[in-house]
Amino acid sequence: MKRIIYLLFFLVFSKLFCAFENLPAAGAILSRANIEGHYKSSYFEKSRNFFHLSILYPYQIDEFLKQEVCFLTPIYQGRKIFIRLDNFGNQDYRENTATVYFDLINNPKLLISPALNLYYLSSFYKNYFSYALSFSGSFIYQDLVFNLNADNLIAKRLGVDELENMISFNFKYKIDSNFSFYGGVEKSASFEPIYKLSLEYDFREKMKFFLGNSFNPNSLNGGVQIAFWEGLVFDYGMQYDYLLGLSHALSFGYEF
Repeated sequence: MKRIIYLLFFLVFSKLFCAFENLPAAGAILSRANIEGHYKSSYFEKSRNFFHLSILYPYQIDEFLKQEVCFLTPIYQGRKIFIRLDNFGNQDYRENTATVYFDLINNPKLLISPALNLYYLSSFYKNYFSYALSFSGSFIYQDLVFNLNADNLIAKRLGVDELENMISFNFKYKIDSNFSFYGGVEKSASFEPIYKLSLEYDFREKMKFFLGNSFNPNSLNGGVQIAFWEGLVFDYGMQYDYLLGLSHALSFGYEF
């Protein structure tokens, strides 16, 4: 009976709130109301190797823990590769995702990064494998940064369901040396748009505070980012979903 309850929960809520592999595990993303595009582009701004480890505790349910490992490294002629590995679920239902981003174009004004997504879903009754192509782009104009993300543009069927196409557009506006404002909208083929807002306060370049909100479904987000010393960063993010409850995310990053 326990297995059946877990399976029904995953099937129902992954449809209502998008697939679980799309939930960000990084604290800095969760605290920004899940506005993810700027976090992707910030990786490619780094000039050295970067390692990032995150743990997401969604809705305070132990069986739904998600672990994420990210790594960025320069490759041929200054080009960079960004790899993200996700593990979500338990012995009855598990999703594993591997995503590889390439900076096809990377200059001070424009970033274009196509990606290959590999999905593996396993349950107590069947296993599935799928792959998809995605796209991420950023454009900088003065104090504005615009991001466009298109996930699963070209996708192979996963199990009995189609992989959802997900389009998101968001922006960041640097108000002054301390405050930045984020906004965005996310849309998939099956659901109404989700609107997101967030405010960031930068305290002496060593500590950042975030407060945000998303609509449809409604949730309140917040968090903090701390730079302990050169290269080492800690993130904590929380989200209070008005239907499902509280989620937490912890992250550690190191540039070397």
